[in-house]
Order: sequence, then structure tokens, then C-alpha cells
Amino acid sequence: MAAAPALPALLAAAPAALADQIADASKQFSEAAYPVAKKIDWGNTPTIAKYLSEESAKNPKGVAAAVDKLLEVGLTMDPALVKAAVKVHEKAIRGAAGNPNLVASQADFAAVNEAL
Repeated sequence: MAAAPALPALLAAAPAALADQIADASKQFSEAAYPVAKKIDWGNTPTIAKYLSEESAKNPKGVAAAVDKLLEVGLTMDPALVKAAVKVHEKAIRGAAGNPNLVASQADFAAVNEAL
């Protein structure tokens, strides 16, 4: 029981500690993944389009179920965090629009990953 008064302070510090871990992990991921992202021509991705169309044709119910599950998960998200992530994505997309391969800057790429 002696530790009970310290519990609120401990719980209050938890989100900050988790945020730091998320920021660190997303930074490491972004540094490792950015070279791959730069190699993709995001304005011309026939492989991705082909995959999506083939999967939809082979298993339309499966694709619909996956999209439904994705939407369900989206409904459980914190609206403030979703709004922040959309703003970060919008900035990255605007920045990428000037690049021939539609690749965002490394800073914008990292910001998107952290927001996600």
C-alpha cells in the first residue's frame, strides 16, 4: 500500500515513455526502409495494381473481408491521432509531388512512419 500514491505518477509517465520508444523505433525503421522507398516509382506501380486486381478477382469475399476489418480497426482509433497522421501524410504527399518518382523526403517519410 505504501507504493499506491506513486501509481498515478507512474501511469502518467507511461505514455511519454511509450512515445519515446515509438519515436526511436520509427526512426530506425525509416532509416532502414527509405532506400527501398526511394527506388519505387510511386506514380507507376503496375505490380501493386496488378496484385490488387488479381487478388480481388480470385477472392473478392476475402478482399472485402480484409477491407471491412481494416475499417473496423480504423473506427477504434483515436480521432486526434488519425487527424495528426492525415496532416503528416498530406505534407509528405505535397512534398513528393515535385519528385519524378513521387518519393517523399526522408524527413517526411520518417514523420509518416512515426504518425502511423
